[in-house]
Amino acid sequence: MPKVLTLRPVTEEEMRVISRLAHARTAPARTVERAQIVWRAHQGAQVPAIARALERSDATIRLWLTRFNAQGVAGLQDGTRKDS
Repeated sequence: MPKVLTLRPVTEEEMRVISRLAHARTAPARTVERAQIVWRAHQGAQVPAIARALERSDATIRLWLTRFNAQGVAGLQDGTRKDS
């Protein structure tokens, strides 16, 4: 059984930004989806439920929650790719 991934405590300011992005109509789709992942986790949804709702893999949901836990809202942005 996979380990339960929990969302770290979210500040009020972070939650304002996440909520705005999760419901945005003009922000990039990737950013909106990533914010929705965090927003749903903050609402108490677990990884499998978020994955089903957003039609993504559990691994994808875990990736973005882990990045948010480590980097905050900035972690939801696309990173730079390293050249091989």
